[in-house]
Amino acid sequence: MGFLKSQKFIRYHNLFTKVYLGYMEPEEFQTMVPTIDVPKTVKVLVAIEKDHSGSIFITYFMQHSRKKLDNITIENGNVSIIKKDPYGVTVTEVVHILKTMHPSHKLHIKDIQTVEKLIRDYKA
Repeated sequence: MGFLKSQKFIRYHNLFTKVYLGYMEPEEFQTMVPTIDVPKTVKVLVAIEKDHSGSIFITYFMQHSRKKLDNITIENGNVSIIKKDPYGVTVTEVVHILKTMHPSHKLHIKDIQTVEKLIRDYKA
């Protein structure tokens, strides 16, 4: 995770605020977050995002249709769902990023736990 501290990455992350890691299948995301009803046809996009304070965290994007996108974050077991602006940049990003995803980009709960641990270690 040392690359997160490199000048090139910091400049990229300051400009784009998120890095897409891959996707999760709906069944696996449903297992990880049982309080959310995930349609069976939806892939959940996973990203590392940076907030206004510079803190990084994992965020999930669930696209229901071309203009309907949920941004899901999980912090200390609390799930937060924010509806994204249907005409915003993130909606367009997600549409195109999902088109580039291949089976090699598929993430599992174990992968998410590894990334969470790496982020915790990075913050320490």
